Amino acid sequence: MTERNMRDWNVSITKRSRSTEAIFYEYLENRSLQNALLFCAPDIVNIGAGDKNIAYGKQQVKQLFEREFARHPAPVPHDFLEWRESRVAEHLYSCYTKVRIYINESRGEDFFDARITTLVCCKKDTEQILQIHSSVPITPQEPDDFMPLHYRVKYSYKSDLQQKKKLVEILTDLIPGGMVGGYLEEGYPISFINEELLQWLGYTYDEFIEVSEGKLENIINPNDKDNVKQIIGEALQKGNVYEVNYRLRKKSGEYLWMYEKGKTFFDDMGCMAYTAVLLDVSESMVQKERLERDACYDNLTGVFNRRKAICDVEEYLQQEKSGAFCVIDIDNFKMVNDLYGHLAGDKVLCQLAKILKMYVRKTDIVARIGEDEFVLYLHNVKEDTIVKKRIDQICSAFSDYIAQRYALSDASLSIGVWYCEKQTGSFNDLYEKADALMYSVKKSGKNSILLSGNVGQTL
Repeated sequence: MTERNMRDWNVSITKRSRSTEAIFYEYLENRSLQNALLFCAPDIVNIGAGDKNIAYGKQQVKQLFEREFARHPAPVPHDFLEWRESRVAEHLYSCYTKVRIYINESRGEDFFDARITTLVCCKKDTEQILQIHSSVPITPQEPDDFMPLHYRVKYSYKSDLQQKKKLVEILTDLIPGGMVGGYLEEGYPISFINEELLQWLGYTYDEFIEVSEGKLENIINPNDKDNVKQIIGEALQKGNVYEVNYRLRKKSGEYLWMYEKGKTFFDDMGCMAYTAVLLDVSESMVQKERLERDACYDNLTGVFNRRKAICDVEEYLQQEKSGAFCVIDIDNFKMVNDLYGHLAGDKVLCQLAKILKMYVRKTDIVARIGEDEFVLYLHNVKEDTIVKKRIDQICSAFSDYIAQRYALSDASLSIGVWYCEKQTGSFNDLYEKADALMYSVKKSGKNSILLSGNVGQTL
């Protein structure tokens, strides 16, 4: 601030001015909730630019700060353009400042001006802010008006809103996709939604507002909410455009995959808002999920395929020191197909996969890597007795199943288990060792288990 400015405005740079400047430094630039609240009186009154931006008392102001910090944690670039202070009573000072708030860190031409008045109580060495009143200029007021009285005659705010709403309706109807807009506040309150998106979701406007309570977050798939918040949060820090995929709940209860591209901005009242275009990408997302599943899972049994097993086993090998690698082969599987048909053979394979998953942990790896050959990896096991117990349970359950349905086939299991306390090598290394043990079982009469490795034990 220059000396000429100070003389023109009769400004005295006192500690009351500094307290007002300090709270906005902590609030806008330092983004420190704790430090900003130090300047607030217990019964502070905050009146913001919006209808609902009113807080009575330090606790409500704290809640406003917390919600705003959660939406936009990054520092807010700003400049103080004007500054004025006057004493209104003993120990009581009124401070006025005009702050230019920039939309992006690069500052530039995207900004809005806010006008802030504070009432500061200063006694001895302590000072506290009793009131904060924030506002933004409105265009309808004439330059020479003390109050916007001409607005009453020349302008109709309701009419202006209706015209804006009509313009939005026209634009949204022309766009071949869904559109939604609202505020970056808790729950993402909705200011508008177009008919196309409502039709995709199966709601009328009134039904949508009732179900969502006017907040988009209430119909977002719970598994997608954190990702949406993260991506929008990153966009606020890096720029103002974002892209995100997520699911919206339809009236039927099903979910629709949406691709959303949006832009964030400050509205005329200084509130952080967004507007976005949405496309229905359900078909492509379902196809993507199908491709991902086909790349990882066996189509018949639903357990992992060879590629996924290799990936997961080798990831475990890099992290852990012990584990048991099992190769499991069905004895006399050809007899099942010959005596009972190939459909029966498929059922046997699916049942074995089910049994394997039943007797191991969810974090263990079960995979089908051949026609009647499975791999089982029990990670981070330190005792071979635990491994043998699990294998015995698997063999017993499979034997009971075969005896009840396909007894004539005499199907059973031959299993080779390679156990070691210090994992070395790769998936293929472990497979070769366990596979050799399994074939030793085959040669010695089938229907048995052979466990070997660093423990030096054969069962």
